[in-house]
Amino acid sequence: MSEQTVSATAQSKPPKQKFEFPSAVTTLAIVTVLVWMGALFIPAGQYAADAVDMRPLVQELLSQRPEVRNPTMKPGIEPVLKQSGDDLQQRAVIANVCYNAQRLQHAKPILAEMIAKNEIRVVGAVYDLTTGKVTLA
Repeated sequence: MSEQTVSATAQSKPPKQKFEFPSAVTTLAIVTVLVWMGALFIPAGQYAADAVDMRPLVQELLSQRPEVRNPTMKPGIEPVLKQSGDDLQQRAVIANVCYNAQRLQHAKPILAEMIAKNEIRVVGAVYDLTTGKVTLA
């Protein structure tokens, strides 16, 4: 009888379930909720914008010294340097975002095909640290 009791108790226990990682959609939803909750409780803070002339800094980025040169930024912000105005930094950021969004639209082999099929759209945006607003460029 003891053999029957052992086999009966072994059969009554449910089999252990293996851990399955949540799907990508579930993981994305969890991360989104966590970030949203963090944004509610963690203050964004105030970021002071320095009132300095950004022209020398931007020109240094475009200089020919190898340790400073940034070839991906140069085509995007070079036309902005020729314009006059106080908001050089903001104009350079927007010009760089627009230039790189345009470059991404023609990136082959994947993005250009998906854009041609209207499966995705590439847009540029600028996040303002002082206000916390996102502006489409």
